[in-house]
Amino acid sequence: MLCNMSIWRYKPIPTKDSLKGALIDLLQRLEQQGCIQLITASTRLSPGWGIAKPGKPNEVQLVVDYREANKRCQPLMQPSPSMLPQYLYEMAQFQKDTWVGTTLDLKDMFFSIPIDDVEGALNMCVNGTTYKWTVCPQGYRNAPALATSAMNDTLREFRTSYILPSPDELKIWSYVDDLTIMGRTRQAVTEVSNKS
Repeated sequence: MLCNMSIWRYKPIPTKDSLKGALIDLLQRLEQQGCIQLITASTRLSPGWGIAKPGKPNEVQLVVDYREANKRCQPLMQPSPSMLPQYLYEMAQFQKDTWVGTTLDLKDMFFSIPIDDVEGALNMCVNGTTYKWTVCPQGYRNAPALATSAMNDTLREFRTSYILPSPDELKIWSYVDDLTIMGRTRQAVTEVSNKS
């Protein structure tokens, strides 16, 4: 994971007092879900803090500053934004032929990708408590590449496990954590959406 093994220091970023209780609850939920684990110490830590969710001032989301960790991580092949125009062009062509479609946003997809961060590159410190991630956190530079790889593996398994209509009848595109399905009939799209 790391190509530069140097240690980095971080400056703690405080969470507003009004959000501390909600942040503690969030961290406990992440622990119970197996997304993070308490650790006693680490030579590599990134600061974490809580901010209010947009439009929901009493709810909190965790933010971790991974700039120093990301500088030292070996970059993986990223999903290419240059593919988006091609995908959008293909989708527009299918829409001309009155195809129907749906887009699925796979919420929290990164949290379904297990990681083994032996070097501790993604360890974080939140309000003086240190944690390690057991799943891929958002903000990590290679998270989109890991998500794309996981999505491609899942789609490959999906295509071999189910009998799908021919590409003339149904088309599936994926980009990071979004899945777009288009077909000639609403029934075909619904069936595939329900299976995925």
